[in-house]
Amino acid sequence: SYNRLTGAGASLALVCAAPQMEQLALKACGLNDKDAAEIAPELSYSSLKVLQLAENHLSDVGVFALAEHLPTAELLRLLDLTNNSIPASALGQLAEAWIRVPERVKSGKLAI
Repeated sequence: SYNRLTGAGASLALVCAAPQMEQLALKACGLNDKDAAEIAPELSYSSLKVLQLAENHLSDVGVFALAEHLPTAELLRLLDLTNNSIPASALGQLAEAWIRVPERVKSGKLAI
């Protein structure tokens, strides 16, 4: 958290794929939609349970990329997107993707 990582999405995607990595805190790292789009596909293969992307520069584009891969990121239980620039129009798709994993409905947390 709090490191300038703008444009490091491809490298961060490799970190997400690290075996046994359960938490990744990327709060206030200057990440943008392109970074989120590069991280998103790795969520499907990741052992991450917690992904903190709060206080970055994500908009609907980044959220849509994440939402596309959330249904197959079955281990993820906490996704923190607070204090980004996410418009209300993107929230429905995000919530819909989140609840496609029943265990998340019971014990997960989506923070926006």
